[in-house]
Amino acid sequence: MSNDGFDEFKYYIRDDSYTDQNTGISHTYVRQIVGGLEVADGNININIRNGCVLSYGSSIFMGEASKDIPRQVIWSQETYCNEVPQGTEPFVCGVSLDRIRLAASYYSAGVSRINHETPIAASHFFAIAANPENLSSSADIGSVVASREECPRPSLADCWLVSSLPGVLSPVRAQLVYIQTHAPGSRHTQLNLAWRLEVEMKYNYYEAFVSAHDPSKIISSDDWVKDAPTPREDGWPSALQAKVFGQNILGSDRYSVMELLIRLTSSTKSGSAPGSISSESPGGQYRVWKWGINDPASGNRTLEVSPYIKTASPLGWHSIPARNDPINPRDTDILVNYTTTIGNNVIAQANWAGGSDWKNNYRPEGGLELVFDFPYGANPWDDGWQKREPREYINASVAHVFYISNMFHDLLYMYGFDEPSGNFQQHNFGKKGVEGDAIIIHAQDGSGFDNAFFLALPDGQKGLCRMYPFYQSKPHRDGGLDASILIHELSHGLSYRLTGGPGIGGCVGGDQAGGMGEGWSDWIATTVRSTSTYSDYPIAAWATNRAKGYRDHIYSTNVLVNPLNYNSLHEVQNQVHAIGEIWAEILWVVSNKLIEKHGFADSLFPTSKVDFYKTSSGSDGVKQFVPRNGNTLALQLVVNAMKLQPCNPTFIQARDAIIDADDKLTGGENKCLLWAGFASRGLGIDAKKFERTVRSNINGFNVPDECK
Repeated sequence: MSNDGFDEFKYYIRDDSYTDQNTGISHTYVRQIVGGLEVADGNININIRNGCVLSYGSSIFMGEASKDIPRQVIWSQETYCNEVPQGTEPFVCGVSLDRIRLAASYYSAGVSRINHETPIAASHFFAIAANPENLSSSADIGSVVASREECPRPSLADCWLVSSLPGVLSPVRAQLVYIQTHAPGSRHTQLNLAWRLEVEMKYNYYEAFVSAHDPSKIISSDDWVKDAPTPREDGWPSALQAKVFGQNILGSDRYSVMELLIRLTSSTKSGSAPGSISSESPGGQYRVWKWGINDPASGNRTLEVSPYIKTASPLGWHSIPARNDPINPRDTDILVNYTTTIGNNVIAQANWAGGSDWKNNYRPEGGLELVFDFPYGANPWDDGWQKREPREYINASVAHVFYISNMFHDLLYMYGFDEPSGNFQQHNFGKKGVEGDAIIIHAQDGSGFDNAFFLALPDGQKGLCRMYPFYQSKPHRDGGLDASILIHELSHGLSYRLTGGPGIGGCVGGDQAGGMGEGWSDWIATTVRSTSTYSDYPIAAWATNRAKGYRDHIYSTNVLVNPLNYNSLHEVQNQVHAIGEIWAEILWVVSNKLIEKHGFADSLFPTSKVDFYKTSSGSDGVKQFVPRNGNTLALQLVVNAMKLQPCNPTFIQARDAIIDADDKLTGGENKCLLWAGFASRGLGIDAKKFERTVRSNINGFNVPDECK
């Protein structure tokens, strides 16, 4: 598809397109090119089965493109904040914006001499603006080096690596692209020429778009690190944000005392060697709080024997082909059988120092029999438990996060998060997808506290999960032992890779999509711990030592306990965790309606096909296996819907994807039930589009006529 001239619109099918082996649906991802440059957010996702288009989503640029695309900056953080309704104070429009302005005022005088045909100036400014340390704006830009590299996708623009940037851990990947933004006073978008940057910092990993005309103007950014902070008494969402924005920003003495006060008061031993090499894959034994027991207060530890699912983990949890060995890859046809917590899906270790190294960190040893049976000793009935700090049970902790994370991998594999769709594995067994990306998990990470985070990158790049200690009780507690936190973090990898395709980033960014990323994570963690006897549930209550845990409300079908609905978006603005609470609550209500109709399965893991599945046909007549029970069906629909929905979906688009997933799986057997669930919390058929500049009620409580 193309037009002639500079405004030629071209499209290419991305390499991460795939066919779902469970549903037979081909998920095809298309990227737009205008005038030889990628439109970084110009995406089409097309869902096809048996040659028929089932559905599609599009965010391509539909306007006029010419050589006269404005050279001046037409969108930035300041533009965004100018359109925010009066009476609202989004975080990005307060101290954050002041910080960007100040950095730009110091920076602009020096950048006029910089060659803007390279990404050096844009990368340098972003590094200064985003770094949490005291950096001077005069940090030497002359030491920054940019070199060209091969581009992975078709484009006339070069790809670059930019190195020697202050506060940045690895060379920044950069490419000249177009990025769409809202056109003030119009419902259409406009193109901005920008440098797309991938910036790895100690606590963050940004995809940023910085103006190619004025590198002190940041058009947009998305942090690929997803965290779950405990609310702080000083009002800051996290210790990092308090450090970034509650200080003398650039280390400059040009602040007056009053300026500084205004800004301050505006806020807020190694065990990594392989144990043996053989052609067999041994199972393991792990003394843990078994899958479904949320935390040490919810049940006792048991010794779980060879719990892995062969379909999902054919080599077990500790064996890796030598070519894919994350520690010491070798070109030989043998298996490396680790006797520590290293495997094909997960690499777990202690990280008290809080650094980025993981290969040489301490891991517990299970021996040739792979027995990971270590004491805990912090239960109230244990002698001396009052003084038992997390470091004293590090072996038990690492073994536990290794077990839970592998169980999560195996469970979601059975629901369709497999190699082609971008799961996390060192070796993909020839099943397509990009390998070499097991999840690295740091237990008792020393770089933070009262928190956790997950870094999800495009397929083929390792995920990173940091589990921190929590200081809200005595003795202190280990966040890795609270499954609601760990499963929440792991679920970020699921939504990140399935939404918009596994090969790109940024499809669970922005306000609504980023918030729903938090919501999917809360809902999955809550679904895993739920039982046949209904109960309301918090997130992270044990770790935080708070009855409500992280969130403002516990998850409940009772509106008197949790009143959140779609219109609550107006109250939370762009706070992703608060947006996530709304989405998770809606999903909790909807999934419990499915349970009322179809009953409850005691295990989410498929047993025999006869007991676990029934056969049904989609609306196009394709027969498939459908989970029999409400909780298992809900999980299947959510996973399938993530694959169907567009990049950066809205609440309404994500709702429609779930209803569409049921149509393609069951022929719409649950259509009216799903609509009733969504409508009960304001996401009915008459729900209105959420716009941050309009404060009118957006709730809709109606269902389709055939459901009345």
